[in-house]
Parts: sequence; C-alpha cells; structure tokens
Amino acid sequence: MARVLLEHVTKRYPNGFEAVKDLNLEIRDGEFLVLVGPSGCGKTTTLRMIAGLEEITKGNLYIGERLVNDVPPKDRDIAMVFQNYALYPHMSVFDNMAFGLKMRRYPKEEIRRRVQETARMLGIEDLLDRRPAALSGGQRQRVALGRAIVREPQVFLMDEPLSNLDAKLRVLMRAELKKLHERLGVTTVYVTHDQTEAMTLGDRIAVMHRGVLQQVGTPDEVYRDPVNMFVAGFIGSPPMNFLRGVVAWEGDRAVFRHGGRDLVLPEEVGARLRASGASFPREAYLGVRPQDVRLEGPETLRIDGKVNIVEDAGAEKYVYAELPTGEEFVARLFVGAVPKAEERISLYPDPQRLHLFDAETELSLFAAPVAVRA
Repeated sequence: MARVLLEHVTKRYPNGFEAVKDLNLEIRDGEFLVLVGPSGCGKTTTLRMIAGLEEITKGNLYIGERLVNDVPPKDRDIAMVFQNYALYPHMSVFDNMAFGLKMRRYPKEEIRRRVQETARMLGIEDLLDRRPAALSGGQRQRVALGRAIVREPQVFLMDEPLSNLDAKLRVLMRAELKKLHERLGVTTVYVTHDQTEAMTLGDRIAVMHRGVLQQVGTPDEVYRDPVNMFVAGFIGSPPMNFLRGVVAWEGDRAVFRHGGRDLVLPEEVGARLRASGASFPREAYLGVRPQDVRLEGPETLRIDGKVNIVEDAGAEKYVYAELPTGEEFVARLFVGAVPKAEERISLYPDPQRLHLFDAETELSLFAAPVAVRA
C-alpha cells in the first residue's frame, strides 16, 4: 500500500488544451478515493497520469515516497481495471488472471496459489476454465478485478469499471467493491461520472470540473457543505434548487429578497453570513435540496407556486412547481397528501438546510470570505 500525491499537476496537449489544471491532491495510504465529475472534466486524464499512460506536462507525481514522473507504467507497482475489462478472448479465466504474473516470470506454483485464492475471494473459482465469451457481464467484471488483485499492487486504479453493467448488477457490484476494499485495504483511485456511485463507494470524493479540482471531502462533507454552485448542483439527485435574489440585512435579521417577498433567514444562517466576511446587500442564489422541502413550515420561509408535474416513484413523489418568477422548484416528498398538476402549492424549505451562493462568483457564502468586485 502507498499514498499517491499530485503536486501542481497539469496536462496540456499539443493543441494548447489543458485537460487538468494545477491539480493538488493527496490520496492517503489505504484510502478509497473517487474522482467524480461530468464527461470532459479531467478525471480519466488524471487517472491515466497516475498510471503512466499520459505524460505529465507540469508538476510532480509521487507513489509512496518515489517520484514517478518518468517511471514507465510497468514499474509503478499499480494495477488498473478498465471500463471495457480488456480480457483476452482466446484465454481462459485462469490465464487472463495469471497473464501479468507470467509476464513477470513468477514461479508457477505462486501464480496458481494467487489466482486460486483470488478466484475464491471473488466467487469465480468454478469459472477458471471458461473463456470470456461464456461469462456474464458481472462475471467478466470480477475476472478483470481478479487480474488486478493477483498482482498485489501498491495502488488500484479503476476507470468506470461498473458502467457496462445493468442497474441492478451495478448496485450489487458496488457493495462487492466496498467489501473487497475493506478486506484488502489497498489504496484505490476510482473514476466515475455517477455521483451516486461516488457517494456510496468513496472514503472521500474529489469533484472535478473543466480540469479543475472543485472540492475534496467525505461524501457527507461535500453533500452538506458544497463550496460552490457546481458542486451543489452536481452532487445530489434531483439536483439542488437555485433561486436568484438579494441577501440583505433588516436590522439584526438576514433576509433573502425573492419575487417581491422577503424570506427571513434563520439566526444560524445570519451568524454564518457575518462570519463569511462578505458585504451586503448582494445578489445571491438560495440553494435548497429537493429532499429538504416540506408542505408545512414557518411562514417566513414560504415559497408559493403552481404544480406542473408530479412523478410517482413509489415511496416518494417528485413535485415540480413553477414559481411566480418563472423558476422551477422541485420537492421530493415522502409522506402526506401530494398535490396534483395545476394546483397551487406552498413549499417550506428546512431552515437548517439552506445554502447561499454569491451570484457573481458562484462560491458559497458560508465557505470563505467573498470579495466584492468593482
């Protein structure tokens, strides 16, 4: 096992495009860290630089205490699991799993021991004589994992290994991966665009956007305290609601002026705004997660609208309402009488779950002091 450290790492292609920009990130020894973000955010490029498959334009990359910028992939003591599994179709499961060890000239008995132990761990010991064409998607995924595990590397690198599986199998394999990491304790870097996958698998998640690292933290930290509107909107399903208005003070009370009404913000929010160092009044976005909306609450935070659509998801209902300002507001309701389309509705955000973001910088007004631009 080993930590992975990226110091000011940049990847610039010959056409001038920067896929990764000044990335500083530490993956701790034994940690399961998930790189998450939309397509084109730089997460796979980052993984490929760690693997040695992409050259680093600028910065330093360490695996353990060793600088590996110029170390070839085969000498980095890493194992990679790809999205398409990359199994040899003409080889048996045993030979696919053993291939890397054979290339490194391990003794035959050592190879057999490692492959059989790993196959037993993954529940594929009865498949060792089959070829990939005779396996299901989940079985192929286990073989690809097994090929990486038998290497006993310092670091596992996984590039969206579950994306080719159906929804039910993906959920099952997430649990298997979690248990596998707890058992092996190997430092793992996992790439996905699926924020649910990131939240359920990662000890920590690193959110990327347009080549820039946005936030690193535990799933709960990133969910509860997003540093900007991109993170707030990307993490969580359905995405966070954003209402544009003005944050101001009325006496000792903080208010959010929106659609001709003043929503009175709780004292705790006011205290965080004072601590932020920002000046007021200022244009801002009020962020409210759909699951933090109720049909009853304090009148000082009431938001009125008209129901457009109600989605029935069994135990929960998704209510899409249009506000007088023309903005859409989504509520995820679990209990109670759910209104029908075209009905008028009053929605109440949970006072303890409010977020505020500067309208110009899109940074959280709770995260750090926000400067006023002239």
